[in-house]
Parts: sequence; structure tokens; C-alpha cells
Amino acid sequence: MLRSLISILVSLMVTSICAAQSRQVPAPPQDALIVIQGATIHTMVGEPITDGYVTINDGRITGVGSGSAPNGRGMLLIDGEGLHVYPGLVSVGTMLGLIETSATDVTHDHDEVGNMTPVVRAAIAVNPDSDHLPVTRETGILTAVIFPTGGRVPGRASAIRLDGWTVEDLTILDDAGLVVNWPRYVSRPSRGGPFDSTAREENTSIDELDDLIEQARAWSAAYETGEVDHDLALEAMQSVLDGSRPVFLLAQTRQQITSAVAWAKRHELSPIIVGGSAAMLCAELLVQEDVPVVCSGVMDMPKRRDLPYDDQYTLPKRLLDAGIRFCLGTGDSGAHERRLPFHAGKAVAYGLTTEQAIAAITRDAAEICGLGDELGTIEVGKAGTLILTNGSPLDIRSRVVRAWIDGREITLENRHSDLNAKYREKYRQLGR
Repeated sequence: MLRSLISILVSLMVTSICAAQSRQVPAPPQDALIVIQGATIHTMVGEPITDGYVTINDGRITGVGSGSAPNGRGMLLIDGEGLHVYPGLVSVGTMLGLIETSATDVTHDHDEVGNMTPVVRAAIAVNPDSDHLPVTRETGILTAVIFPTGGRVPGRASAIRLDGWTVEDLTILDDAGLVVNWPRYVSRPSRGGPFDSTAREENTSIDELDDLIEQARAWSAAYETGEVDHDLALEAMQSVLDGSRPVFLLAQTRQQITSAVAWAKRHELSPIIVGGSAAMLCAELLVQEDVPVVCSGVMDMPKRRDLPYDDQYTLPKRLLDAGIRFCLGTGDSGAHERRLPFHAGKAVAYGLTTEQAIAAITRDAAEICGLGDELGTIEVGKAGTLILTNGSPLDIRSRVVRAWIDGREITLENRHSDLNAKYREKYRQLGR
């Protein structure tokens, strides 16, 4: 009896997990020359091209210009009259694909056991069948830089495309940089009377980070001479130490940002601040050291009670005016990552131009995260990862009509669109 009950429970669990899987079929390889003709082309490297064209062949952009595209045998001609072509949007700093629902522990693949786990690679844990991927694609987001979470050093970020059968199909950059949750400085009462703003625990955390860097450098030197054995965790640090990959420092406050930048420069690392709500208090430092900021959560509430209500809304414009390189992110776990263009739209309402805001979620996001050679702009030689829209992607009323990832036309159907169609049909049948 007990064995039968256990079997039934396991079956129900498996069924419920499988029911949460996306039903969308990944796109097949590109098999014909694609020509988008007559659209407004937003290249993000110059003025928009009205009545322009884009050609894609073998997954790459092969032509961009105004007027009519050169004729090609067997080409697929797409009429873009009245429509707009943009680079696929890029989301930075999300757990998209790493967690399906907070209510079910077995769908949580974002947090590894341990406080220092640099060996972790986010891409390896992505669920290619996550329902969040097709939902996110619907608003034009075709690329994501995903972060593991948990602990002081949760692991390494990965860049993924949002369509594919397997993890290998999705992965663009297996190792996009090391993620560090920077220690938070808090005020605590001390026996001496006044509050001590440099709590011992935070200093200890920085010491541990120093030790990790020194151990990784010492191991590398010893390993080359054959003095020590292979160490996966310390080997994982080498791409950050040699400067080929950045370190993503999750930091919000002034104390966090200044100490994080100082630590990175002391160890000759390439830092990127993620969050950065107090970045304007460190503007001179960030400009001087050329440290970019992933401005997360434009729609968030102010981080302190004494700040104006629009502190987060105006932050992108203030970063731009200060000369700080930045891109935009939602700071979300993944379930609501589709809102990224609307975060950018909020920044437009509070100072940015539309083109500046779109650049912050295309060109600038790609460049900051090391994807600029492949993505973020519409230029010959880059990946054919584009969206065709009937308006600005920042406008909630606009719709992505068609989309391509590496020249493969992907489906824009998803759980949300299916439910929308279902209940529209219900009320049509009811005569409403």
C-alpha cells in the first residue's frame, strides 16, 4: 500500500513538472536568403534608415541599406512596409531559465551549495524547455546574460540565446565573467557608544575574496611547473585574472561601489557594477576608472526613505549626463524579464531619448558584456538576431511581429498568447 502511494505521488510530481515545460518547438536552421524589405532599419550605429532593407544568410547579416535589396535566387522576401527592424534586445543580470517557480524547489537551479563556488557555470543549469523563454521572447528579448546566485561568489555568468533544443544550442558564452555579491556595509551598535559603520563581518568577507584571488594566482604559477594538481575551482578564476572576462560586482550603496571598484583595481580585474543605485555618488570614480554600470530596476522604489520618488526612474539619464557607461536590466529573477523594454520606456519618460534607451538594451548591453562583436547592432557580419515590430519596442502597445535568432525564424507563440487566444474565443462564443 505504502509503495503504491509513493509511486502515485512520484508520478504526480513528474507530471506537474512536465506540464510546466514549454510546448514551443525550436526553430530549424536557416535554409534560404532572408530579405526584409521596405522597413525602417534601426541599426543603432547611426540614424535609422527609412525604406531600408536587411539581408541575412547562413545566420549572418550580409547586407544593410536603403532602397531595394539586391535580388537573389531562392530568397525569402519579407514585406516590411510600415514596420521597424531592431537588433534583438539583450537582458543582463537575470536568472532566466535557472528557476521556473519559487513554489517548487526542484525547479531551482540558480543557487549552488557553498559560499565560494567560482567553478559554477550558469549555462549548465539552464532549462531549455522553460516556459519563461518564449514568454520573454515575445517582447523582443532574444539574448540574456544569466547570473547564478547564493554565497559570496556564486559562480560565473553565461550568455545564452533564447531558442534551442539543448543547453549547448542556447549557449553563446559559457563563461561571461565572475559574479560576486559584494559585502554590504551596515551600521551596528558597539560597546563604545556610537554606531560602527565598518562591521567586522564585511571586512572578513573582503579578506576571503582577497584570499581567493591570491590562491588562484599562486595555483596557476605552481600548476604550470607541475608542483600542484589540477583544481577546477581555481582554474575557473583564470579568465578573470588574465582580464579576458570581467567580474560582475553586485553593489548598490556608495560604500559597496567604492570598495568594490578599489578591490577590483587592486587585483587588476575588469569590474562591472550591477545594481548601482548609488552610482551617482561615485560618478567621478566610475568615469575615471571607466567602470560600466548595469542599472537594474528602473521601476523600483527609491533605496532610501529620504530619496525622491523618481530616484530610480531618473538614474539612467543622470548616468548618461555624467559620462558613465551603462546598460539597463530589470534585476528580476526571470519570470518577469519580459518587462525589460518597459523599464527602458520608463527611463524615456524621465529623460532618455528613445534611441538612447533602446541602445541601453541592445548595443550598450552587448558591448559591456563582451558580446559587441556579435550582437547589439545591425551591421554586416554580425549575427542575424533581429526583431520586426509595428512600433517602438519600448511602447507597451507595440508588438513584435517576427523575430530571428542567428537567421532562424523563431515562434513568438507562448503560454500567454495561447491563453489570450483561448479566452478571446470564449467571449466570442458568448457574443461579447
